[in-house]
Amino acid sequence: YRERLLPEEVGRFDVGEIVVWLPEIEGTNLCCAYWPHSAVETMLSGNFEILVHLDPKADPATAQRAMVEHDAYLVRRL
Repeated sequence: YRERLLPEEVGRFDVGEIVVWLPEIEGTNLCCAYWPHSAVETMLSGNFEILVHLDPKADPATAQRAMVEHDAYLVRRL
């Protein structure tokens, strides 16, 4: 959903920063967090190994079969 971000937000996202919309209403469906892959890797590093990263833009056929519209990760605890 990177295309939904404003130009300033795209810049932050592209350098690895998490972009959060409406953090003041965290826990509702209106609050959104956009996590770049590098931020996911950083958060998981040391405790988890990423086994699979499903990117629907890079692999639309697999994403359609898996019925996901956003990135999905399969991880293993170390």
